[in-house]
Formats: sequence, C-alpha cells, structure tokens
Amino acid sequence: VKYPSLVTLQSVGKSYEGREMTAIRVSLSGGSSPRAVLVDAGIHAREWIAPATALYLINRLVENHEQHADLLDGLDWYILPLLNPDGYEYSHTNDRFWRKNRGAERDTWLAWL
Repeated sequence: VKYPSLVTLQSVGKSYEGREMTAIRVSLSGGSSPRAVLVDAGIHAREWIAPATALYLINRLVENHEQHADLLDGLDWYILPLLNPDGYEYSHTNDRFWRKNRGAERDTWLAWL
C-alpha cells in the first residue's frame, strides 16, 4: 500500500467462485470517524466502467488528499470496486453481454428463504 496512513485493504469475503473481494478504506482517522460513505461498484458484470471509476475515485482521494481535506475530514470512505468479480471475469472471457452474477442457479426466489 503506497499510502498506509490513509489506505487500508479489508477483505469482505470471497465470491461464489472463490475470488477475493476487497474493500478499500480511505480515512484520515484510521476508520474511527462517526460518519462514512460506502461506494460499491462492479455490481453488474458487463458494466466495466464502474470498477475503473471506483479505482479512479480512490486515486483522486489519496493522491490529492490535501486538496480534498473537506471530503476526508470526519468522514471515512469504504469503496468496494468489484462487488461481482465472477460475473465481471465471465463477461471478459466468455460472454461480453453477460449481465448477472455466477452463483448457483435457483428455481425461484423462494429458494432463498
């Protein structure tokens, strides 16, 4: 991590296919601010610009943290650039127009209950 005083990587678990899912915390307070912003991206597999935009946001907040003190003072940022890594990978390697995740098929939403 290039800016360990500002950035913390946090595992939020693994995807259905076993890919690591990592959130990035950007914080001046080390995560103890009373307020937080959550940004999740890469929810839909084929929307490739969203993860890039989330990474750009992280870069702007960190590389220019002096200029963005108003966005970082008293506020912790939690950014999950790729919420659907399995669908994202599948849309890159198999089906460009794939729009879902890659979890187990369910016959109905009642199966979730």
